[in-house]
Amino acid sequence: MIGPIQPKPRTGRRISPGPEGLPPDLNRNLTREEITLAEFPVTTMAQRRPNTTTLAVEEFIGTDIDGNAIYRTWTIVGSERYGLPLAGDEDIYVVIVKMLEHRDFAERVIACTRYQICQLLDVPPDGRVYLRISDALTRLANTKFVAENVFRDPTTGALVKREAFGMIDAFRFVDRVPKRTKSLQQELPLSYIRVADEFLRRLKDGKLKRLDLEFWRSLSTPLTRRLFRFLDKNRYRKEEYEIGVVKLGTRLGLATSNPAKEMKRLLTRPIHELKDRGFLSEYAFTVSRGLSKVTFRFDPTYDAARLDQRMAFNAQEPLRKLTARRLTRNSTLPGTPPDDAYALAVHFSEVFHHVVKDTVTPADQKTAAELLARCAGDVAVAKAAIQLAYKETRDWNPPASNFRAVLTNDFPERAVTFRKREADSTARAEAQRHQDQAMAQAHAELAAATRERFDALPEGEREALVGTQEKRLHEFMRGRPSQWTPEAREKWLVGSAIEEYRRTRMPTVTQWLQGLRERPGDTPSGS
Repeated sequence: MIGPIQPKPRTGRRISPGPEGLPPDLNRNLTREEITLAEFPVTTMAQRRPNTTTLAVEEFIGTDIDGNAIYRTWTIVGSERYGLPLAGDEDIYVVIVKMLEHRDFAERVIACTRYQICQLLDVPPDGRVYLRISDALTRLANTKFVAENVFRDPTTGALVKREAFGMIDAFRFVDRVPKRTKSLQQELPLSYIRVADEFLRRLKDGKLKRLDLEFWRSLSTPLTRRLFRFLDKNRYRKEEYEIGVVKLGTRLGLATSNPAKEMKRLLTRPIHELKDRGFLSEYAFTVSRGLSKVTFRFDPTYDAARLDQRMAFNAQEPLRKLTARRLTRNSTLPGTPPDDAYALAVHFSEVFHHVVKDTVTPADQKTAAELLARCAGDVAVAKAAIQLAYKETRDWNPPASNFRAVLTNDFPERAVTFRKREADSTARAEAQRHQDQAMAQAHAELAAATRERFDALPEGEREALVGTQEKRLHEFMRGRPSQWTPEAREKWLVGSAIEEYRRTRMPTVTQWLQGLRERPGDTPSGS
Protein backbone atom coordinates (compact mmCIF):
# COMPACT_ATOMS: atom_id res chain seq x y z
CA MET A 1 0.00 0.00 0.00
CA ILE A 2 1.47 3.28 -1.13
CA GLY A 3 0.46 6.30 0.90
CA PRO A 4 1.01 9.98 0.26
CA ILE A 5 4.36 11.47 1.02
CA GLN A 6 4.46 14.60 3.14
CA PRO A 7 7.85 16.29 2.64
CA LYS A 8 9.25 18.69 5.17
CA PRO A 9 8.77 22.29 4.08
CA ARG A 10 11.92 24.19 3.21
CA THR A 11 12.38 27.85 2.48
CA GLY A 12 12.16 28.76 -1.20
CA ARG A 13 10.91 25.34 -2.32
CA ARG A 14 7.53 24.43 -3.84
CA ILE A 15 5.92 21.45 -2.18
CA SER A 16 2.86 19.46 -3.20
CA PRO A 17 -0.14 19.60 -0.86
CA GLY A 18 -0.21 16.87 1.73
CA PRO A 19 -2.95 15.53 4.00
CA GLU A 20 -3.89 19.12 4.94
CA GLY A 21 -3.92 20.22 1.33
CA LEU A 22 -7.67 20.92 1.02
CA PRO A 23 -8.50 24.63 1.34
CA PRO A 24 -10.01 25.37 4.76
CA ASP A 25 -13.03 27.15 3.20
CA LEU A 26 -13.89 24.28 0.87
CA ASN A 27 -17.29 22.79 1.66
CA ARG A 28 -17.08 19.04 1.11
CA ASN A 29 -20.81 18.48 1.48
CA LEU A 30 -22.35 20.66 -1.24
CA THR A 31 -21.51 21.83 -4.74
CA ARG A 32 -23.19 23.03 -7.92
CA GLU A 33 -23.33 21.28 -11.26
CA GLU A 34 -24.62 22.15 -14.73
CA ILE A 35 -28.13 20.77 -15.23
CA THR A 36 -27.58 19.42 -18.75
CA LEU A 37 -24.54 17.45 -17.60
CA ALA A 38 -26.75 16.01 -14.86
CA GLU A 39 -29.50 15.15 -17.37
CA PHE A 40 -27.20 13.36 -19.85
CA PRO A 41 -24.45 10.87 -18.95
CA VAL A 42 -20.77 11.81 -18.97
CA THR A 43 -19.69 8.18 -18.43
CA THR A 44 -21.11 4.76 -19.08
CA MET A 45 -22.42 2.61 -16.28
CA ALA A 46 -20.26 -0.32 -17.36
CA GLN A 47 -17.94 -1.94 -14.81
CA ARG A 48 -15.59 -3.21 -17.52
CA ARG A 49 -14.49 -1.76 -20.83
CA PRO A 50 -17.38 -1.97 -23.35
CA ASN A 51 -16.89 -3.46 -26.79
CA THR A 52 -17.83 -0.16 -28.43
CA THR A 53 -16.18 3.25 -28.27
CA THR A 54 -19.38 5.32 -28.56
CA LEU A 55 -22.53 5.70 -26.50
CA ALA A 56 -25.37 7.72 -28.05
CA VAL A 57 -28.62 8.99 -26.51
CA GLU A 58 -31.13 10.14 -29.15
CA GLU A 59 -34.71 11.38 -28.84
CA PHE A 60 -37.27 13.03 -31.13
CA ILE A 61 -38.10 16.62 -30.10
CA GLY A 62 -40.22 17.96 -33.00
CA THR A 63 -40.20 18.99 -36.65
CA ASP A 64 -38.90 22.02 -38.53
CA ILE A 65 -40.95 24.30 -40.81
CA ASP A 66 -40.51 21.82 -43.69
CA GLY A 67 -41.81 18.90 -41.63
CA ASN A 68 -38.40 17.26 -41.19
CA ALA A 69 -37.83 15.45 -37.90
CA ILE A 70 -35.55 17.10 -35.33
CA TYR A 71 -33.64 14.90 -32.90
CA ARG A 72 -31.72 15.71 -29.74
CA THR A 73 -28.55 13.62 -29.63
CA TRP A 74 -25.90 13.22 -26.95
CA THR A 75 -22.88 11.10 -27.90
CA ILE A 76 -19.88 10.03 -25.83
CA VAL A 77 -16.90 9.14 -28.03
CA GLY A 78 -14.03 7.25 -26.40
CA SER A 79 -10.63 6.36 -27.81
CA GLU A 80 -9.61 3.06 -29.37
CA ARG A 81 -6.81 2.63 -26.86
CA TYR A 82 -8.54 3.56 -23.60
CA GLY A 83 -12.22 3.07 -24.44
CA LEU A 84 -15.24 4.80 -22.93
CA PRO A 85 -15.30 6.16 -19.35
CA LEU A 86 -16.54 3.55 -16.88
CA ALA A 87 -19.11 3.79 -14.08
CA GLY A 88 -16.65 4.74 -11.36
CA ASP A 89 -15.15 7.51 -13.50
CA GLU A 90 -18.20 9.69 -12.77
CA ASP A 91 -16.91 10.08 -9.20
CA ILE A 92 -13.80 11.79 -10.60
CA TYR A 93 -16.00 14.01 -12.78
CA VAL A 94 -17.96 15.17 -9.72
CA VAL A 95 -14.72 15.92 -7.85
CA ILE A 96 -13.48 18.01 -10.79
CA VAL A 97 -16.75 19.97 -10.83
CA LYS A 98 -16.46 20.56 -7.07
CA MET A 99 -12.91 21.88 -7.37
CA LEU A 100 -13.87 24.16 -10.26
CA GLU A 101 -16.96 25.37 -8.38
CA HIS A 102 -14.85 26.23 -5.35
CA ARG A 103 -12.93 28.63 -7.61
CA ASP A 104 -16.19 29.98 -9.09
CA PHE A 105 -15.34 28.30 -12.42
CA ALA A 106 -12.72 30.99 -12.99
CA GLU A 107 -9.58 28.85 -13.52
CA ARG A 108 -8.89 25.99 -15.91
CA VAL A 109 -5.98 24.64 -13.91
CA ILE A 110 -6.80 22.83 -10.68
CA ALA A 111 -3.85 22.44 -8.35
CA CYS A 112 -4.59 19.17 -6.56
CA THR A 113 -3.14 15.82 -5.60
CA ARG A 114 -4.61 12.36 -5.63
CA TYR A 115 -4.71 12.55 -1.84
CA GLN A 116 -7.04 15.54 -2.04
CA ILE A 117 -9.26 13.66 -4.50
CA CYS A 118 -9.42 10.78 -2.00
CA GLN A 119 -10.44 13.26 0.69
CA LEU A 120 -13.29 14.60 -1.41
CA LEU A 121 -14.41 11.06 -2.28
CA ASP A 122 -14.03 9.99 1.37
CA VAL A 123 -12.01 6.88 0.43
CA PRO A 124 -8.76 5.72 2.07
CA PRO A 125 -5.73 6.64 -0.05
CA ASP A 126 -3.61 3.74 -1.30
CA GLY A 127 -1.87 2.67 -4.46
CA ARG A 128 -4.93 0.92 -5.89
CA VAL A 129 -7.08 4.03 -5.48
CA TYR A 130 -4.35 6.25 -6.92
CA LEU A 131 -4.17 4.00 -9.98
CA ARG A 132 -7.94 4.13 -10.37
CA ILE A 133 -7.86 7.93 -10.26
CA SER A 134 -5.13 8.09 -12.89
CA ASP A 135 -6.92 5.60 -15.17
CA ALA A 136 -10.22 7.49 -14.84
CA LEU A 137 -8.56 10.79 -15.72
CA THR A 138 -6.84 9.14 -18.69
CA ARG A 139 -10.15 7.89 -20.06
CA LEU A 140 -11.83 11.26 -19.49
CA ALA A 141 -8.93 13.08 -21.13
CA ASN A 142 -9.34 10.93 -24.25
CA THR A 143 -13.14 11.27 -24.45
CA LYS A 144 -15.13 13.73 -26.54
CA PHE A 145 -18.77 14.76 -26.15
CA VAL A 146 -20.91 15.61 -29.19
CA ALA A 147 -24.20 17.41 -28.48
CA GLU A 148 -26.82 18.10 -31.16
CA ASN A 149 -29.77 20.35 -30.23
CA VAL A 150 -28.89 19.99 -26.55
CA PHE A 151 -27.37 23.29 -25.41
CA ARG A 152 -28.40 26.89 -25.96
CA ASP A 153 -26.13 29.84 -26.50
CA PRO A 154 -25.94 31.67 -23.14
CA THR A 155 -25.96 35.09 -24.83
CA THR A 156 -28.62 34.80 -27.54
CA GLY A 157 -30.57 31.79 -26.31
CA ALA A 158 -30.34 30.20 -29.78
CA LEU A 159 -30.32 26.40 -29.96
CA VAL A 160 -26.82 25.09 -30.74
CA LYS A 161 -27.19 22.69 -33.64
CA ARG A 162 -23.98 20.78 -32.91
CA GLU A 163 -21.21 21.18 -30.38
CA ALA A 164 -18.23 18.97 -29.63
CA PHE A 165 -15.92 19.40 -26.66
CA GLY A 166 -13.63 17.53 -24.33
CA MET A 167 -13.43 17.58 -20.57
CA ILE A 168 -9.73 17.37 -19.66
CA ASP A 169 -6.83 18.76 -21.66
CA ALA A 170 -4.04 17.45 -19.47
CA PHE A 171 -3.21 16.25 -15.97
CA ARG A 172 -0.11 15.38 -13.97
CA PHE A 173 0.56 13.96 -10.52
CA VAL A 174 3.89 14.05 -8.69
CA ASP A 175 4.23 11.86 -5.63
CA ARG A 176 7.48 13.33 -4.39
CA VAL A 177 8.75 16.87 -4.48
CA PRO A 178 12.09 17.08 -6.31
CA LYS A 179 15.05 17.94 -4.14
CA ARG A 180 16.08 20.67 -6.52
CA THR A 181 13.87 23.05 -8.48
CA LYS A 182 14.64 25.63 -11.08
CA SER A 183 15.17 29.13 -9.86
CA LEU A 184 12.32 30.40 -12.04
CA GLN A 185 8.84 29.79 -10.74
CA GLN A 186 7.04 27.05 -12.63
CA GLU A 187 4.05 28.05 -14.73
CA LEU A 188 2.00 25.03 -13.60
CA PRO A 189 1.78 23.29 -10.21
CA LEU A 190 3.63 20.04 -9.74
CA SER A 191 0.31 18.16 -9.57
CA TYR A 192 -2.66 19.55 -11.47
CA ILE A 193 -5.67 18.88 -13.70
CA ARG A 194 -6.29 21.26 -16.61
CA VAL A 195 -9.83 21.15 -17.98
CA ALA A 196 -10.82 22.11 -21.51
CA ASP A 197 -11.81 25.72 -22.08
CA GLU A 198 -15.15 24.74 -23.70
CA PHE A 199 -16.00 22.51 -20.74
CA LEU A 200 -15.20 25.27 -18.24
CA ARG A 201 -17.26 27.79 -20.22
CA ARG A 202 -20.17 25.36 -20.27
CA LEU A 203 -20.07 25.14 -16.47
CA LYS A 204 -19.55 28.88 -15.97
CA ASP A 205 -22.32 30.07 -18.32
CA GLY A 206 -24.74 27.19 -17.83
CA LYS A 207 -27.65 26.79 -15.48
CA LEU A 208 -26.53 25.32 -12.17
CA LYS A 209 -28.24 23.32 -9.47
CA ARG A 210 -27.12 22.22 -6.03
CA LEU A 211 -25.76 18.74 -5.43
CA ASP A 212 -25.69 17.21 -1.97
CA LEU A 213 -22.22 15.64 -1.93
CA GLU A 214 -22.59 14.20 1.56
CA PHE A 215 -25.66 12.21 0.53
CA TRP A 216 -24.13 11.40 -2.87
CA ARG A 217 -20.97 9.95 -1.28
CA SER A 218 -23.02 7.82 1.10
CA LEU A 219 -24.69 5.87 -1.74
CA SER A 220 -23.31 2.41 -2.35
CA THR A 221 -22.90 2.02 -6.13
CA PRO A 222 -22.01 4.27 -9.09
CA LEU A 223 -25.42 3.55 -10.67
CA THR A 224 -27.22 4.68 -7.50
CA ARG A 225 -25.14 7.87 -7.39
CA ARG A 226 -25.86 8.54 -11.07
CA LEU A 227 -29.59 7.93 -10.54
CA PHE A 228 -29.56 10.34 -7.58
CA ARG A 229 -27.98 13.10 -9.69
CA PHE A 230 -30.53 12.58 -12.47
CA LEU A 231 -33.58 12.53 -10.19
CA ASP A 232 -32.25 15.44 -8.13
CA LYS A 233 -32.18 17.49 -11.32
CA ASN A 234 -35.72 16.49 -12.35
CA ARG A 235 -37.44 16.84 -8.97
CA TYR A 236 -37.49 20.66 -8.87
CA ARG A 237 -40.96 21.77 -7.68
CA LYS A 238 -42.37 18.30 -8.30
CA GLU A 239 -43.91 15.74 -6.05
CA GLU A 240 -43.83 13.02 -8.72
CA TYR A 241 -41.75 12.32 -11.80
CA GLU A 242 -42.58 9.76 -14.50
CA ILE A 243 -40.26 8.53 -17.25
CA GLY A 244 -39.97 5.53 -19.54
CA VAL A 245 -37.78 2.75 -18.21
CA VAL A 246 -35.66 2.50 -21.37
CA LYS A 247 -35.32 6.29 -21.60
CA LEU A 248 -34.24 6.45 -17.97
CA GLY A 249 -31.63 3.75 -18.51
CA THR A 250 -30.12 5.52 -21.53
CA ARG A 251 -30.08 8.86 -19.68
CA LEU A 252 -28.12 7.21 -16.88
CA GLY A 253 -25.54 5.73 -19.26
CA LEU A 254 -26.70 2.13 -19.47
CA ALA A 255 -26.28 0.34 -22.78
CA THR A 256 -29.03 1.30 -25.22
CA SER A 257 -29.30 -2.33 -26.39
CA ASN A 258 -30.80 -3.42 -23.07
CA PRO A 259 -34.54 -4.22 -23.28
CA ALA A 260 -37.02 -2.75 -20.82
CA LYS A 261 -37.02 -5.91 -18.70
CA GLU A 262 -33.24 -5.80 -18.26
CA MET A 263 -33.33 -2.04 -17.55
CA LYS A 264 -35.92 -2.64 -14.84
CA ARG A 265 -33.76 -5.34 -13.26
CA LEU A 266 -30.71 -3.07 -13.22
CA LEU A 267 -32.61 -0.09 -11.82
CA THR A 268 -34.64 -1.79 -9.09
CA ARG A 269 -31.87 -2.04 -6.52
CA PRO A 270 -30.61 1.59 -6.87
CA ILE A 271 -34.21 2.89 -6.74
CA HIS A 272 -34.90 0.84 -3.62
CA GLU A 273 -31.75 2.20 -1.98
CA LEU A 274 -32.85 5.79 -2.63
CA LYS A 275 -36.20 4.93 -1.06
CA ASP A 276 -34.56 3.40 2.00
CA ARG A 277 -32.33 6.47 2.39
CA GLY A 278 -35.30 8.86 2.45
CA PHE A 279 -34.85 10.52 -0.96
CA LEU A 280 -37.90 8.74 -2.43
CA SER A 281 -41.09 7.99 -0.56
CA GLU A 282 -42.32 5.41 -3.09
CA TYR A 283 -41.98 4.25 -6.67
CA ALA A 284 -43.95 2.08 -9.09
CA PHE A 285 -43.27 0.36 -12.40
CA THR A 286 -46.22 0.48 -14.80
CA VAL A 287 -47.00 -0.41 -18.41
CA SER A 288 -49.05 2.02 -20.53
CA ARG A 289 -49.81 1.29 -24.20
CA GLY A 290 -46.98 -1.22 -24.32
CA LEU A 291 -44.44 1.26 -22.86
CA SER A 292 -42.78 0.42 -19.54
CA LYS A 293 -42.63 3.42 -17.21
CA VAL A 294 -41.51 4.15 -13.70
CA THR A 295 -43.06 6.77 -11.42
CA PHE A 296 -41.10 8.30 -8.56
CA ARG A 297 -42.62 10.12 -5.59
CA PHE A 298 -40.11 12.30 -3.77
CA ASP A 299 -39.95 12.35 0.01
CA PRO A 300 -40.65 15.91 1.26
CA THR A 301 -38.65 15.31 4.44
CA TYR A 302 -35.39 15.01 2.48
CA ASP A 303 -35.05 18.77 1.95
CA ALA A 304 -36.07 19.58 5.51
CA ALA A 305 -33.41 17.26 6.89
CA ARG A 306 -30.68 19.05 4.92
CA LEU A 307 -31.90 22.64 5.31
CA ASP A 308 -29.24 23.61 7.86
CA GLN A 309 -26.50 22.31 5.61
CA ARG A 310 -27.73 24.33 2.62
CA MET A 311 -28.07 27.47 4.73
CA ALA A 312 -24.46 27.12 5.89
CA PHE A 313 -23.36 26.67 2.28
CA ASN A 314 -25.32 29.72 1.13
CA ALA A 315 -23.74 31.83 3.85
CA GLN A 316 -20.39 31.38 2.10
CA GLU A 317 -21.69 32.44 -1.32
CA PRO A 318 -21.24 36.24 -1.01
CA LEU A 319 -17.56 35.63 -0.18
CA ARG A 320 -16.96 33.33 -3.13
CA LYS A 321 -19.23 34.75 -5.82
CA LEU A 322 -18.05 38.37 -5.99
CA THR A 323 -16.29 38.48 -9.37
CA ALA A 324 -15.97 41.06 -12.09
CA ARG A 325 -18.54 39.40 -14.32
CA ARG A 326 -21.01 38.05 -11.74
CA LEU A 327 -22.85 40.36 -9.37
CA THR A 328 -24.56 39.10 -6.24
CA ARG A 329 -27.95 40.19 -5.05
CA ASN A 330 -26.44 42.84 -2.75
CA SER A 331 -24.34 44.39 -5.51
CA THR A 332 -25.20 47.83 -6.88
CA LEU A 333 -26.85 47.59 -10.28
CA PRO A 334 -26.95 50.97 -12.05
CA GLY A 335 -30.32 51.84 -13.53
CA THR A 336 -32.35 49.25 -11.62
CA PRO A 337 -32.75 48.57 -7.89
CA PRO A 338 -30.66 45.43 -7.15
CA ASP A 339 -33.46 43.64 -5.31
CA ASP A 340 -35.85 44.20 -8.24
CA ALA A 341 -33.32 42.95 -10.79
CA TYR A 342 -32.54 39.93 -8.61
CA ALA A 343 -36.26 39.15 -8.14
CA LEU A 344 -36.95 39.35 -11.87
CA ALA A 345 -33.93 37.25 -12.83
CA VAL A 346 -34.78 34.60 -10.24
CA HIS A 347 -38.44 34.57 -11.30
CA PHE A 348 -37.50 34.18 -14.97
CA SER A 349 -35.12 31.30 -14.16
CA GLU A 350 -37.76 29.56 -12.02
CA VAL A 351 -40.54 29.96 -14.62
CA PHE A 352 -38.58 29.15 -17.78
CA HIS A 353 -35.90 26.75 -16.55
CA HIS A 354 -37.24 25.54 -13.15
CA VAL A 355 -33.92 26.45 -11.58
CA VAL A 356 -33.24 28.92 -8.76
CA LYS A 357 -30.68 31.46 -9.98
CA ASP A 358 -28.11 32.71 -7.47
CA THR A 359 -26.46 35.58 -9.35
CA VAL A 360 -27.44 38.48 -11.59
CA THR A 361 -25.31 38.98 -14.69
CA PRO A 362 -24.91 42.33 -16.48
CA ALA A 363 -27.12 41.03 -19.28
CA ASP A 364 -29.85 40.20 -16.76
CA GLN A 365 -29.39 43.64 -15.23
CA LYS A 366 -29.95 45.39 -18.56
CA THR A 367 -32.95 43.23 -19.39
CA ALA A 368 -34.48 43.81 -15.95
CA ALA A 369 -34.06 47.59 -16.29
CA GLU A 370 -35.73 47.64 -19.71
CA LEU A 371 -38.50 45.29 -18.59
CA LEU A 372 -39.26 47.41 -15.52
CA ALA A 373 -39.27 50.60 -17.60
CA ARG A 374 -41.79 49.12 -20.03
CA CYS A 375 -43.89 47.87 -17.11
CA ALA A 376 -44.10 51.34 -15.48
CA GLY A 377 -41.69 50.26 -12.72
CA ASP A 378 -44.10 47.66 -11.33
CA VAL A 379 -42.30 44.43 -10.40
CA ALA A 380 -45.59 42.52 -10.18
CA VAL A 381 -46.47 43.54 -13.76
CA ALA A 382 -42.96 42.56 -14.92
CA LYS A 383 -43.40 39.11 -13.36
CA ALA A 384 -46.78 38.85 -15.08
CA ALA A 385 -45.02 39.63 -18.38
CA ILE A 386 -42.60 36.76 -17.70
CA GLN A 387 -45.51 34.41 -17.01
CA LEU A 388 -47.26 35.55 -20.21
CA ALA A 389 -44.08 35.06 -22.26
CA TYR A 390 -43.60 31.56 -20.88
CA LYS A 391 -47.22 30.60 -21.62
CA GLU A 392 -47.01 31.73 -25.25
CA THR A 393 -43.43 30.71 -26.12
CA ARG A 394 -43.26 27.21 -24.67
CA ASP A 395 -44.84 25.85 -27.88
CA TRP A 396 -42.31 27.60 -30.13
CA ASN A 397 -39.83 25.43 -31.97
CA PRO A 398 -37.40 25.83 -30.37
CA PRO A 399 -38.97 27.25 -27.17
CA ALA A 400 -37.72 30.60 -25.92
CA SER A 401 -35.15 30.37 -23.14
CA ASN A 402 -33.35 33.73 -23.09
CA PHE A 403 -34.38 36.51 -20.71
CA ARG A 404 -34.64 39.02 -23.57
CA ALA A 405 -37.41 36.96 -25.14
CA VAL A 406 -39.69 38.56 -22.54
CA LEU A 407 -39.13 41.92 -24.27
CA THR A 408 -40.46 40.65 -27.61
CA ASN A 409 -44.04 40.38 -28.90
CA ASP A 410 -45.12 43.35 -26.72
CA PHE A 411 -45.22 41.09 -23.67
CA PRO A 412 -44.55 43.98 -21.20
CA GLU A 413 -47.20 46.25 -22.76
CA ARG A 414 -49.72 43.45 -22.89
CA ALA A 415 -49.02 42.64 -19.25
CA VAL A 416 -49.64 46.31 -18.37
CA THR A 417 -52.92 46.20 -20.33
CA PHE A 418 -54.00 42.97 -18.67
CA ARG A 419 -53.15 44.36 -15.23
CA LYS A 420 -55.15 47.54 -15.96
CA ARG A 421 -58.11 45.49 -17.15
CA GLU A 422 -57.82 43.34 -14.06
CA ALA A 423 -57.75 46.44 -11.85
CA ASP A 424 -60.78 47.91 -13.66
CA SER A 425 -62.63 44.64 -13.37
CA THR A 426 -61.83 44.45 -9.67
CA ALA A 427 -63.04 48.02 -9.17
CA ARG A 428 -66.29 47.30 -11.04
CA ALA A 429 -66.84 44.14 -9.03
CA GLU A 430 -66.25 46.04 -5.79
CA ALA A 431 -68.68 48.79 -6.84
CA GLN A 432 -71.29 46.20 -7.80
CA ARG A 433 -70.83 44.49 -4.44
CA HIS A 434 -71.44 47.77 -2.60
CA GLN A 435 -74.48 48.44 -4.77
CA ASP A 436 -75.90 44.99 -4.10
CA GLN A 437 -75.39 45.48 -0.38
CA ALA A 438 -77.16 48.84 -0.52
CA MET A 439 -80.06 47.36 -2.50
CA ALA A 440 -80.42 44.49 -0.04
CA GLN A 441 -80.43 46.92 2.85
CA ALA A 442 -82.99 49.13 1.07
CA HIS A 443 -85.24 46.13 0.44
CA ALA A 444 -85.11 45.21 4.12
CA GLU A 445 -85.77 48.78 5.28
CA LEU A 446 -88.63 49.22 2.79
CA ALA A 447 -90.26 45.94 3.86
CA ALA A 448 -90.04 46.92 7.53
CA ALA A 449 -91.46 50.38 6.81
CA THR A 450 -94.28 48.93 4.71
CA ARG A 451 -95.31 46.53 7.48
CA GLU A 452 -95.13 49.28 10.08
CA ARG A 453 -97.38 51.60 8.03
CA PHE A 454 -99.77 48.79 7.16
CA ASP A 455 -100.22 47.96 10.84
CA ALA A 456 -100.86 51.66 11.55
CA LEU A 457 -103.82 51.80 9.10
CA PRO A 458 -107.37 51.99 10.53
CA GLU A 459 -108.84 48.55 11.06
CA GLY A 460 -111.53 49.08 8.44
CA GLU A 461 -109.01 50.03 5.77
CA ARG A 462 -106.86 46.98 6.59
CA GLU A 463 -109.91 44.71 6.37
CA ALA A 464 -110.85 46.25 3.03
CA LEU A 465 -107.38 45.49 1.63
CA VAL A 466 -107.51 41.92 2.95
CA GLY A 467 -111.05 41.49 1.56
CA THR A 468 -109.85 42.59 -1.90
CA GLN A 469 -107.17 39.85 -1.81
CA GLU A 470 -109.74 37.29 -0.63
CA LYS A 471 -112.02 38.18 -3.54
CA ARG A 472 -109.15 37.71 -6.00
CA LEU A 473 -108.30 34.35 -4.47
CA HIS A 474 -111.93 33.23 -4.75
CA GLU A 475 -112.03 34.20 -8.44
CA PHE A 476 -108.82 32.34 -9.07
CA MET A 477 -110.00 29.14 -7.36
CA ARG A 478 -113.42 29.21 -9.14
CA GLY A 479 -115.11 27.20 -6.44
CA ARG A 480 -112.47 24.47 -6.30
CA PRO A 481 -111.75 23.15 -2.82
CA SER A 482 -108.63 24.60 -1.17
CA GLN A 483 -106.01 22.48 0.59
CA TRP A 484 -104.86 25.37 2.79
CA THR A 485 -105.41 25.40 6.53
CA PRO A 486 -107.23 28.45 7.93
CA GLU A 487 -103.93 29.75 9.41
CA ALA A 488 -102.06 29.44 6.12
CA ARG A 489 -104.92 31.07 4.22
CA GLU A 490 -105.02 34.01 6.64
CA LYS A 491 -101.24 34.46 6.46
CA TRP A 492 -101.27 34.51 2.66
CA LEU A 493 -104.13 37.05 2.54
CA VAL A 494 -102.39 39.43 4.95
CA GLY A 495 -99.09 39.08 3.09
CA SER A 496 -100.76 39.80 -0.26
CA ALA A 497 -102.50 42.83 1.22
CA ILE A 498 -99.18 44.20 2.54
CA GLU A 499 -97.54 43.65 -0.87
CA GLU A 500 -100.40 45.46 -2.60
CA TYR A 501 -100.06 48.32 -0.13
CA ARG A 502 -96.29 48.53 -0.86
CA ARG A 503 -96.86 48.51 -4.62
CA THR A 504 -99.55 51.20 -4.63
CA ARG A 505 -98.62 53.47 -1.71
CA MET A 506 -94.90 53.09 -0.95
CA PRO A 507 -91.89 54.44 -2.92
CA THR A 508 -89.82 52.08 -5.07
CA VAL A 509 -86.47 50.68 -3.89
CA THR A 510 -84.61 53.15 -6.10
CA GLN A 511 -86.59 56.05 -4.67
CA TRP A 512 -85.93 54.72 -1.17
CA LEU A 513 -82.20 54.72 -1.89
CA GLN A 514 -82.49 58.33 -3.05
CA GLY A 515 -83.90 59.28 0.33
CA LEU A 516 -87.60 59.48 -0.65
CA ARG A 517 -89.58 57.96 2.19
CA GLU A 518 -93.03 58.78 0.65
CA ARG A 519 -94.47 57.89 -2.72
CA PRO A 520 -94.29 61.01 -4.93
CA GLY A 521 -97.72 62.67 -5.21
CA ASP A 522 -99.23 60.73 -2.27
CA THR A 523 -99.71 61.55 1.38
CA PRO A 524 -99.30 59.04 4.17
CA SER A 525 -102.52 57.42 5.34
CA GLY A 526 -103.57 56.46 8.82
CA SER A 527 -100.70 58.20 10.53
